[in-house]
Amino acid sequence: MMKQILLIAGLSTMMIIGTSCSNNKGQIMWQDVGECMGGDVTGGGSGANMSEERTWNNPSEIAEVNFDITAADKGELRVTLTDASGNVVFDHAINRDSGDDTFSGTSKSGTPGQWTIKVTLKKFKGDGSFSVCPVN
Repeated sequence: MMKQILLIAGLSTMMIIGTSCSNNKGQIMWQDVGECMGGDVTGGGSGANMSEERTWNNPSEIAEVNFDITAADKGELRVTLTDASGNVVFDHAINRDSGDDTFSGTSKSGTPGQWTIKVTLKKFKGDGSFSVCPVN
């Protein structure tokens, strides 16, 4: 009987945790296309809070960065690039209140090689996309 009570208590806790977390579900879907790296993001419920990184081979010293959002609320999408030497060469965020839901620009000059792309969602509710490509 004690095992059944513990099992029911454990399942109830899992259901409560699952329900509360489902309000903040977000997803970052990555796509490697030729020399570029990009993807799509989604956030639902009360807004997603999450971050993911991928390494990307940039043969150039500069990267072109493009991203856009369709946000239902005040959440933010941030893209950060770190070059092969570990220096942050790009860090920019957009949100519904920033006045522009699209960004296009370039990074500072950095060391070619394995760069890190970090995508962060902060209270993000909506969808968007991003791409990072070398500037030749």
